[in-house]
Amino acid sequence: MGTAETALIVLASLAAFPAFFSFILFILSLVGGWRALSSRYRMDRPFQGTLWSFQYGSLGGVQYKNALTVGSGSEGLYLAVFFFLRPFHPPLLIPWPEVSLGRRKRALFFELVEFRLGPEPTASLWLPDSLARQVASAPGAYLRTPLPPS
Repeated sequence: MGTAETALIVLASLAAFPAFFSFILFILSLVGGWRALSSRYRMDRPFQGTLWSFQYGSLGGVQYKNALTVGSGSEGLYLAVFFFLRPFHPPLLIPWPEVSLGRRKRALFFELVEFRLGPEPTASLWLPDSLARQVASAPGAYLRTPLPPS
């Protein structure tokens, strides 16, 4: 194999990785429900409220381990992912009237609380109990339903 063929293989590999990574992010946004939520709740301005970065959360079965930013403010519940995961995952702002609390479940090392997002609801977001309590008690937060008991 010559130098030209090797260079071509290297260039093709470098081009294929971002394309494959973007494809995976697109599939995750579809499967988890982020894409459906973004059609209604996409946020294109800075969020005003309290933010918690590098959090764990699960949306529609897709786990965002230490890649989720969760916010709570007077306008609603804010969700964003780490910058490198942002393709097909725009920041979201779900108004409080369209956020309700669901059930509670035990994960391996912690309790999770379900946030039902959307009027139907469109998707379920699972957050650790400690973060759910911070979100619910942040200034301006208004949840229609109280946190489920521990």
